[in-house]
Amino acid sequence: MKKNKDFKEVIECYTEAMIIFNTKGTVKFVNLNAEKIFGYQTKELLGRGLEELIAKRFLINYKKLKESYFNFPHVNSMNNELSLFGKRKDGSEFPIKISIVPTKKGGLITATIKDVSEKLPNDHFIKKVKQLEDFAYITSHNLRSPVSNLSSLIDIYKREKTSVGKEVLFGKFEQIVEKLSETLNSLVDVLIIQNDANKTISKISFLSIYNKVIANLEYSIKDAQAEIHVDFSKASTIEYSKIYLESIIQNLLSNALKYSSFKRTPIINIKTSIINDKIQLIISDNGLGIDLKKHGSNMFKLNKTFHKNPDAKGVGLYITKAQIDTMGGKITVESKVDKGTTFTIIF
Repeated sequence: MKKNKDFKEVIECYTEAMIIFNTKGTVKFVNLNAEKIFGYQTKELLGRGLEELIAKRFLINYKKLKESYFNFPHVNSMNNELSLFGKRKDGSEFPIKISIVPTKKGGLITATIKDVSEKLPNDHFIKKVKQLEDFAYITSHNLRSPVSNLSSLIDIYKREKTSVGKEVLFGKFEQIVEKLSETLNSLVDVLIIQNDANKTISKISFLSIYNKVIANLEYSIKDAQAEIHVDFSKASTIEYSKIYLESIIQNLLSNALKYSSFKRTPIINIKTSIINDKIQLIISDNGLGIDLKKHGSNMFKLNKTFHKNPDAKGVGLYITKAQIDTMGGKITVESKVDKGTTFTIIF
């Protein structure tokens, strides 16, 4: 017991975060600075895999370095100048520098972790770079297919001899161009959101925004014969972009109406809460639900739809997430097929 106490006192003397883990990557000891930079309490960190503290997109590089280290144990700096990003409990990411040192006994490894955020211009810059990376990938991914289809149709059109055949092909041209136009408009909307430097932040009432959305969706609500229950008592106002909040509520509410079940009366609950000093907005329904095992990874991607509905375009959730991300928030989803869906926005 005394040895453990002495050991704990020693690692607490370090000014940087220190995490000690075994060869399986399981955390065995941490100091208070590790709690501080990752946002966890000690009891939450113990037994956790070290990989859970690394940003997902850097895991491949991290695992290769770790395997190399375990094969040839040595004192080693695991990254050069911000090559890894850590992941805090709230999901936010930050640049880190890690060094690992083997212990003489027990098969344990000590990781010294330093938050080097101060070496970057600011968090806003990091976020913008990540957004541009995502936007470049999405643009490439979503434009490649229709452009390829147009190219193929042009070749077929040139070879087609009959006027009837050419007319059919021309109809397909129109369909692809229309879809391409929708995609471009969606991408432009997202780019405007991500680079909107003129967002007006003000203190706004959830109820006032809700009433405006209800007025916009009046006929859809009547057509679905939906029951909507609201409770903004836990947080009645918020400092936010009025335009964004209206768009977020309207997109999520219209989805709840659009994907309601014909088996039962649509019931939609909208409420606010405060957890860990952060305002949350929860919108839940008893509709068709979504198979998250099948579609979870595509939930907020562009042009991804999860039900056969002629009005589904796979744009609303993508735009919603872009707006929430831009404002520094987070959106999560829970859903069960034929039971309903709950979206939680953490502002």
